[in-house]
Amino acid sequence: MTKYRASAALLCALSLEVAAAGDLFVQVDLGSDSDGCSILRVTPGTQLSEWVSAADISVASGVEGSDCSDTGLVATSDGSVYFSEDVSDNIFRVSTSGDVEVFVARSAVSAVTGSDVVDFDSGMALGPDGHLYAADEETDSIVKITLPDGNDISVVVTESKIEGAIGTSDVDLEGGYCY
Repeated sequence: MTKYRASAALLCALSLEVAAAGDLFVQVDLGSDSDGCSILRVTPGTQLSEWVSAADISVASGVEGSDCSDTGLVATSDGSVYFSEDVSDNIFRVSTSGDVEVFVARSAVSAVTGSDVVDFDSGMALGPDGHLYAADEETDSIVKITLPDGNDISVVVTESKIEGAIGTSDVDLEGGYCY
């Protein structure tokens, strides 16, 4: 029997973010971290199917393997789905027809945060302004990515701002957040 692990943080976010057509999307890891991950689609009639496969993710990223444990998933009102993945550290967009593409490459986020490492383990959210927000656990910051093009990326919350707000000198951005 194959066991699948779904991130609790993603399920929480999904309960708030259902695509315009009413579809629910669930991001699952396929066994161990090296086995890859998939995105499942549940229609309003509760029909379940694999919408994005591990192979789809590898082809889009150009990187062998995928890992979606502790990463983010957001469905927007236009039917697009955005998700992060831990092997390539990219953010992907899935069109309403199921086409998968790299939406924001790790290098674009690195250019803004100043770190060579990007780690989206703390999830993503769609803001009230219609833009995508992703928590970078490596720099303990939250970046804003404009939709629908992704061309404008900015840091909106830094580690030092968080530390100043709560009066500490060491924080780890590992929790969830939502709008």
